[in-house]
Amino acid sequence: MIQIMGVKKSILSNMTIIADFSYAWVVIHDYLELLQMTVSNKPKAVLMLKTVFLKLSTIMEKPLLRILQANSPDFDSVAKYYSGQLFQFVKQVLYIIPVNIFR
Repeated sequence: MIQIMGVKKSILSNMTIIADFSYAWVVIHDYLELLQMTVSNKPKAVLMLKTVFLKLSTIMEKPLLRILQANSPDFDSVAKYYSGQLFQFVKQVLYIIPVNIFR
């Protein structure tokens, strides 16, 4: 199908990376309450969150690699921004643990 339309695989690959990255950051906050409820109801579910957080960190790798390939001087600031966003999300999800402990 790609050959019929004349779209290069590299363009399709770049579009996939960019779309996955933006989609994940928009949608992941919709699951915050669900993740917190799951941790509250099943404390052992915290062990499975490691996989979620690792996946979120790998989502950032490819767009940052693209910025690095472009020799952009903004690499450090973009990396710090998204690392901070990931840290804030992890903090928001795990905030429910001390709340439940002291309840």
